[in-house]
Amino acid sequence: MKNVNLNEPSTSAASKEYRPSIFTSCYIFFRNLLLTCALSIGQCCSKSRECVEMALGGGRGKKLCIALIVILLVCIPVTIWTQVRDDESESTSRSGSDLSPADRLEEIRGRIVDEGISDLALLNDPSSPQGMALDWIVNKDPADLDTNHAYITQRYALAVFYFSTHGDNMFQTAVINITETIPPAEADTGDATRIGDEDTAPMQLPADGEVEVVGDDLAGQDNWMDETGWMTEQGHCAWYGIECHHRPGTSVYNTHYDGNHGVILVNMTENNVRGSVPSEVFKACPDIRWISLAGNGFFGTLPTEVTKLNELRYLSLANNFFTGTLPPAITTVPDLNRLYMDGNFFKGHLPANIGNMTNLLSLSIFDNYFTGTIPRNIGNLNNLTALYIDINHLTGTLPTTLGRLTEMVDFRLRHNRFEGSIPTEIGLMEKMEILYLDRNDLTGTIPTQMGLVTRLTELHLYRNKLVGAIPTEFGALPDLTSLYLDNNHLSGDIPTEFGRLNDLEQVYLHKNRLNGTIPTEIGQMEELRNFRVYTNGMVGTLPSEIGNCYNLQ
Repeated sequence: MKNVNLNEPSTSAASKEYRPSIFTSCYIFFRNLLLTCALSIGQCCSKSRECVEMALGGGRGKKLCIALIVILLVCIPVTIWTQVRDDESESTSRSGSDLSPADRLEEIRGRIVDEGISDLALLNDPSSPQGMALDWIVNKDPADLDTNHAYITQRYALAVFYFSTHGDNMFQTAVINITETIPPAEADTGDATRIGDEDTAPMQLPADGEVEVVGDDLAGQDNWMDETGWMTEQGHCAWYGIECHHRPGTSVYNTHYDGNHGVILVNMTENNVRGSVPSEVFKACPDIRWISLAGNGFFGTLPTEVTKLNELRYLSLANNFFTGTLPPAITTVPDLNRLYMDGNFFKGHLPANIGNMTNLLSLSIFDNYFTGTIPRNIGNLNNLTALYIDINHLTGTLPTTLGRLTEMVDFRLRHNRFEGSIPTEIGLMEKMEILYLDRNDLTGTIPTQMGLVTRLTELHLYRNKLVGAIPTEFGALPDLTSLYLDNNHLSGDIPTEFGRLNDLEQVYLHKNRLNGTIPTEIGQMEELRNFRVYTNGMVGTLPSEIGNCYNLQ
């Protein structure tokens, strides 16, 4: 996996150059002066024995010693004081207390509005998260940052995030109408369990075609299971789930510390945070590289401002209650390489320009309500290794351009409404290990080119309308462990080439139109655990060689 340095240089205006405080500058000056004097004495003493007596007793040496002592008396307290303040060197300005409360309010509110972070109407509403955050940053923040502090607006934006997910703001009921996307009568009522298959139960929908989403679905647990540091005197770079640019002279990995600097990471994964995501975080913190809000109770739409984060590499919104559509501008985020939006209530079409996201390595949007077709330009994502768009309501045929995804390893399009044949170009995806195309309306024969995908370990084609024979080329898949072809219209014999598949554990061929006998070569499949061929036209007796399959259940 490619390592991403969250501290790469940024051209953003928010990335301010670090300048040492006057106290640090004084310390450096006296330290250098002390070293210069010490060096001079050392050079003098190295010339002759008499210099030692001079340094101890009189003349120029005595004066140098006195000067050295004076410098030490001055330098030591300055050093101590500077080191105490060093962790806050980029946020030490405390002159905010010199302003009257009214002037402080006016200056901070003016900055927030001028920088386009919040609307004035929201700031003037004391019951809004923005109004509460403004009141906190002006009157209650123990850090009492100067109104001109470079990162006071980022601290304000995080406070808006906090107030948006506390109190009454963390509760909301949203009703999502999905009547037009999937009628209840078409809900799948197939097998309840399947060994090796993640789909353990069919999706059940209410009779009226609506799903009620409750924002406090995680009720009974503490809100914000960890909020260490938040809303305290600590710099926001020390708040739980927040990381910032490293400070000059420190490791690039030292991104969580007591200071106020440019935010580069927000990680609230499975922290039981409930509420909406305010746009202020994305407006005030343009250098964010990494965002994970996965596994919480967020609801509402995704602010479009997230698409303006030009440094963003990683975005995970999985397993929440987000609604609305996927912002089309998400395709313009230049360096985004991992996008996870699964387990929500997003709807609408996939972005038409999805092919522009050429840096994507992983794309996961399964278990949503997306409709429409797969854009042909998806074949431009030639770095993509994992694609999960299963359990949606997508239609149309599978584009032949999928064959250009030559780096693909895990490919899942299951549980949609795709029709037409499986493109033969799928044989070009030679690195693929997992292929899920089950629970669609695919027709035609199984391409023999699948035998070229020799790294394949799992192949799920069940619950389609496939016809024809099982390709003998499957015998060229040495790593195959799971083969699900059931609930189709396949005919012909079970290939004898199955005997070469020594690692095959799951073989589901039931509910097809297969005929002939069970080949004796089945006895060579020593790892076989489940072998289902019922509801076919098989004849003959069970071969005795099947007794060699000791793991068969």
